[in-house]
Amino acid sequence: MLKDYMKAYARVFFVQSLWNTERQQNVGLLFLIKPFLEKMYTDPKIRKEAFLRHTEFFNTHPYMTGIIAAFVVKTETEIAKGNTDLISTMSQMKRSMASPLAAIGDSLFSDTLRTAIALISILLTIVFSLIEPDNLAEFGILFPFIFLVLFNLFHIIGKYIFMLTAFALGQEVLLTLAKPSFRLAIVVIAVLGFLTTLLATAAYFIFIDANSLLGIGDLRNILIFASVLVLSLFFAKKYINLKLIITVLICILWGYLER
Repeated sequence: MLKDYMKAYARVFFVQSLWNTERQQNVGLLFLIKPFLEKMYTDPKIRKEAFLRHTEFFNTHPYMTGIIAAFVVKTETEIAKGNTDLISTMSQMKRSMASPLAAIGDSLFSDTLRTAIALISILLTIVFSLIEPDNLAEFGILFPFIFLVLFNLFHIIGKYIFMLTAFALGQEVLLTLAKPSFRLAIVVIAVLGFLTTLLATAAYFIFIDANSLLGIGDLRNILIFASVLVLSLFFAKKYINLKLIITVLICILWGYLER
């Protein structure tokens, strides 16, 4: 069974390969669970019906698809045993799970981890430019790779943990998602995102000297600050990141108090 899980995990990375405007990730989800359905249904006609069940509209955060896929596989296992009443329930639960998991994926991966790792990579570049200015041109290319390696490491491991946990829990994954502790975890993630941004921006002011930005200052530091701000807002993905603006204002106030 572990071999089947690993095949499914490999297919998670191709969920959006056949993304379409009408039903979005439906073909990707079917591709993910197809090996399980082929084992469950040996009759070609029943197998075709199972395939067609999963061509309906489906869309969620691509990194969270493994959770829904695991739920679908566990439910299809019960359907294959003769419990056909679960067909309509499964379709409804797929739709019900998709939106919350999309929000969790956006909050965890897009808004928090990607923003934090981007800020860390930018700050490492700034610190290196201050410590080894003569070697920045030679080694500066490494810092974008630090961002790519760290972010991909987090989401690759995250996909694996989420999917295997969902397979282990089966249909109980719904109860887990409904628990107050899980909702609290999402709030904690948002708070950690704010704290990460706070610490990263504070570190910027420590290394660059906030006072130079409050007066005329030199152009180089202003451009570095602008780059940090613009890239951070870009990696926030959806909207101007209010928490970052608040953090910058706090750091500017801190700069005045340090005078």
